[in-house]
Amino acid sequence: MSDLWQRMKEKRVLDSAVREELEAAFGARGKKALAAIDAGKVKQYRDFFVVEGRTAEYVVDEDFCTCRDFLYRGRTCWHLLAVRIAIAADLASPVDEWYQDRWKTREGESRAEILPAWDYPAQNDTAALSVCEPSRSYTTGPEFFRKKIQ
Repeated sequence: MSDLWQRMKEKRVLDSAVREELEAAFGARGKKALAAIDAGKVKQYRDFFVVEGRTAEYVVDEDFCTCRDFLYRGRTCWHLLAVRIAIAADLASPVDEWYQDRWKTREGESRAEILPAWDYPAQNDTAALSVCEPSRSYTTGPEFFRKKIQ
């Protein structure tokens, strides 16, 4: 597998052999990741990578994604995979702005409409925890906290 990532970094292109290898290794997630890259849905802002999904935009930062699949299954989602491929092959669409500024500047929309849904209970912890509203600090991105049900 490390050979595949190394070849992508060296070639900086996704030829048919690399695509087939990615699809064989990652299955449906690999196909979705490649489709997102082909459609220009992997964007590199100054602060985050953002992948446009079917219903929302998902922030990807290092080994973290804001999608449900990543948050509740704890596995690599196709958004994270798309960013890794885009970085290795240098195929992310650059956006010369801070993604966080979009949260503050969209007129007529609340932050809840911009950010993905965060109101899902933690995996295997639905009785003990509930997700509260986002904190009021938006200077470093969305920060969320959990509160025990009393």
